[in-house]
Amino acid sequence: MKPPGSRIGLFIFFYLTCCLWVNSGQAAGVESFHWGLTVEELNQVLAKEGSADFFLREDPSRSGILVPLTPFKSARITRGRLIALIEVKKSAGSESLGRLCGYAYDGRLFGRVDLFKQTPWTSITEITRGLKERFPEGKVYRSFSGPKTVSYFEYRGNDLYVFTNEEGVYYFEPLAFNRMIREEQKAEGERESKIQEEFRDQSKTP
Repeated sequence: MKPPGSRIGLFIFFYLTCCLWVNSGQAAGVESFHWGLTVEELNQVLAKEGSADFFLREDPSRSGILVPLTPFKSARITRGRLIALIEVKKSAGSESLGRLCGYAYDGRLFGRVDLFKQTPWTSITEITRGLKERFPEGKVYRSFSGPKTVSYFEYRGNDLYVFTNEEGVYYFEPLAFNRMIREEQKAEGERESKIQEEFRDQSKTP
């Protein structure tokens, strides 16, 4: 028998996952739960749907956010327009670290994550199989690490991008996800150009 905390976590896992169809006119699960909601709006939805024991907030401890971009590639992005969202028990207090549950860009939800360590009773193989059944057009990749074989899943749809890596399952709204990557790459290029320009100016100083 699973402990009560595990059952609650599993419920939240499936509840939030089933709600991630938006911006396309398709809404599964709860009609009012959409990509693009602010943290305040997300908390209002959670409260209405019976998850009053939890709330979402920005993770202030993450100055640099490591965001997976594909099953095999990640990027570290400076906190600013991009923030990590954590799920916290109300009874744990405002200082609780909580658990990573998603990402917002310009204050609005565009990504969800379910880390494997948060669902230890479920195997990666079972999760991969379930994703393949739900998204039959998705691809399963197998990587060999010593005697162990690790499977990764990836599905790219017009309305949803889903993939797994060694840490968990990631769900992104493609338009906002691609915009985030494009704008952050541009910002990083501008920062590098500024550093190089400052270095050249310092080199010219007698």
